[in-house]
Amino acid sequence: MKRRVVVTGIGIKSPLGNTLSEFQDRLFSMKSGLVAMSCWDDIIGLKTKVAGLVFDINEKEIPRTSRRSMDRGSILAALASCDAIKDANLNQEQISSYKTGIAYGSTVGGGATLEKVFGDFRQDSSYLKQTSMDFLKYMSNTVCGNLSSYFNIKGRSIPICSACTSSSQAIGMGYELIQNNQIDRMICGGAEGMHHSLASIFDVIGAASTVHNETPQKACRPFDKSRDGVVVAEGAGTLILEDLESALKRGAKIYAEIISYSTNSNGNHMTNPDEDSIVNVMETALETSNLKVTDIDYVNAHATSTDLGDIVESNSIYKLFQNTVPVSSIKGQLGHTLGACGAIESIAAISSITQDKLPSNINIDSLDEECASLDYITEVREQEVNIVLKNNFAFGGINTSLIFKKYN
Repeated sequence: MKRRVVVTGIGIKSPLGNTLSEFQDRLFSMKSGLVAMSCWDDIIGLKTKVAGLVFDINEKEIPRTSRRSMDRGSILAALASCDAIKDANLNQEQISSYKTGIAYGSTVGGGATLEKVFGDFRQDSSYLKQTSMDFLKYMSNTVCGNLSSYFNIKGRSIPICSACTSSSQAIGMGYELIQNNQIDRMICGGAEGMHHSLASIFDVIGAASTVHNETPQKACRPFDKSRDGVVVAEGAGTLILEDLESALKRGAKIYAEIISYSTNSNGNHMTNPDEDSIVNVMETALETSNLKVTDIDYVNAHATSTDLGDIVESNSIYKLFQNTVPVSSIKGQLGHTLGACGAIESIAAISSITQDKLPSNINIDSLDEECASLDYITEVREQEVNIVLKNNFAFGGINTSLIFKKYN
């Protein structure tokens, strides 16, 4: 028998807020968390000067003995995970049980630490300035490794480094492990700390927003005709997933149930999205949960405000759903949090279910006629929301779809 999997704890650190209630308030008020990055003015050749930042955190809440091996992304992840564990009302004995594991993702290790280490090397061709903690800050599994150590996780530890699907795959992995009776609960999510190198790669390939450097809140415009690219952002999102029976036994609060997860690969290009693969990943998620397209109340799109990406995703959604389902991307408010986007946007999807509200696309002034004719949400919409499909896609050709359901 497949076990039912529910979400019993949520923690978030994001440009839209650092608590669930603050995030929801700003999300459903159509606020923007994007800011001008004047500190990037001295970086030669970098044309984009907008990002989403996390403010008002106190990293010293994490003891120095643990914090010294953490770069920005790990710090955000640790703070978000502390909140999620507290929210789920888990004690240390439960956290350190072999029945509790972690799956956590990021796109890259610590960018600031990498810059320091290799900058020092270029200066005098020596690695002698490297500290014993530097590698632990920039290794590819730094976020998951730091969290495992900090929280004394003894069950499975699964670092996911699949670019922008890192945290959606982490949630999917946790879901499948619990569903198949491999473990009772999982700490799942993703994090990314801001560094200019994250913006520069999109800049180099002509996929970063540059037109709205002076008006940052207008910079990210999924599906809009005048969109000009990605706005990178930092943040962390953590979900506590748990076997339903375990959650009920201990009287846990239940936010939503996860009822399906699907992932596949384009298999043909490192960066360009593929319509057939995106249709397949959504179709498979529906089939494995015995759902019809008419059962989905809302699609939370990946849409990053790139030219090709928004067109292909919108046409993929139309191919499966026609124009019967409301669609929005919250990246217009949040920016693209890369390895954290799957988790943070899943929190938005769950918020739609718990609040019976659909978040809006912001900055759609004129819909791109090459995007499919969908029901694009342009104002926050209040309606009953029972089932939400959440998409995420990544460089490397990875596609994911998660389906969340109101628990009853």
